Amino acid sequence: MDDDKVTNDLICEFLIMKGFVVDPAFNGLEASQKFNPTKHDLVITDLAMPLMNGWELIAVLHKRAPALPIILITAYWGDFKQRQEQREGVSAVLNKPVNLSQLASTVAQLMPSAIAAS
Repeated sequence: MDDDKVTNDLICEFLIMKGFVVDPAFNGLEASQKFNPTKHDLVITDLAMPLMNGWELIAVLHKRAPALPIILITAYWGDFKQRQEQREGVSAVLNKPVNLSQLASTVAQLMPSAIAAS
């Protein structure tokens, strides 16, 4: 989930090609409203978004589904490193621009049974 439509579309299309079902959102508030722990197995989120930023979204999702794998994508790596206390709930961090092969390997590490099934 990313507020930049091009990035969001690229990631969604890539994951669909890999056999995943995606449920895109364009801001943190929309993502938090759409999230259903019985439907969503993994969340990919940007850090800087309107209405609810990535840190706020991660906190909301972590309360609702503590074991949920969350991949944070960000161009603000320094901000992430400075906010050590908020690492809880983040399974992996990828820098922008997103490297799709790195995204695929990260998803495979976090969801090995889903990769094996596809």
